[in-house]
Amino acid sequence: TGSVNVSGVGSAWTNLGALAVSGAGGAGTLLITGGGVVSNSNAVLGSISGGNSTVTVDGPGSTWTNNGDLFVGALEGIGMVVITGSGAVSNINGFIAFGDEMHQPTGSVDVDSAASIWTNSGNLYDGGSESAAGGNGTLHVNGGGTVSADRVTVWSPGTIGGNGIIQAVNGITVEGTLAPEETLSISGNLALTSDAITLSTVTPDAADNANVDGTATLDGQLQVAVTGGPYTVGAQYTLLQASGGLNGTTFANVSITAPPGVKSQVTYDA
Repeated sequence: TGSVNVSGVGSAWTNLGALAVSGAGGAGTLLITGGGVVSNSNAVLGSISGGNSTVTVDGPGSTWTNNGDLFVGALEGIGMVVITGSGAVSNINGFIAFGDEMHQPTGSVDVDSAASIWTNSGNLYDGGSESAAGGNGTLHVNGGGTVSADRVTVWSPGTIGGNGIIQAVNGITVEGTLAPEETLSISGNLALTSDAITLSTVTPDAADNANVDGTATLDGQLQVAVTGGPYTVGAQYTLLQASGGLNGTTFANVSITAPPGVKSQVTYDA
């Protein structure tokens, strides 16, 4: 069991090589707060069965700079990154739950609050590797936080959601689960595969929705939970909108659960 706390302006931990947080089955914690700075080449959180690690980057000026790739949960380990309070994390390629058919790690990244940012100068993979699914990954962007990457791939059973901002220059492909909470803003094109699951909860006041600044290609399942009441007859709620259009696509399957007496349906426009 090991922990490192880098706290305060001017506090710095510089690693010329890679950084492993609980890399061999132990429990590791890295806390970067109050303007502290940590840098390294590649980084691995929670590799090998039993490895469990958490990195928290909290506060203005608090930064974690990975000059290589970042692996959050690998080879059956458990990894978690929390970026909050205007903290910043950067790397080349990002992997949440980097595994394969034989190894099923668990990884999560939570980017919470406005001005908190995770920057991937390369690609971001949630729930697997560059080429295939392989882990239980979760990316949650909340409170106006921002995640950016060249391309984002969400493998099944990976999940991406929240009410922040996701920027993908070359688009987002979702094979896993898309789970907006209030409004999830997506900058770039969105492609849902035949295995994708899109979730939305509707209340009388609002609906969870995705706002895509690009085109959206729909497929897979849309699961809608209509809750509460009473509802106004004829009320409409937007679950997904794309400024570039839907290209004539629709969800392959739609399921709606609603209170007794409430009738609802999903419709599409251009």
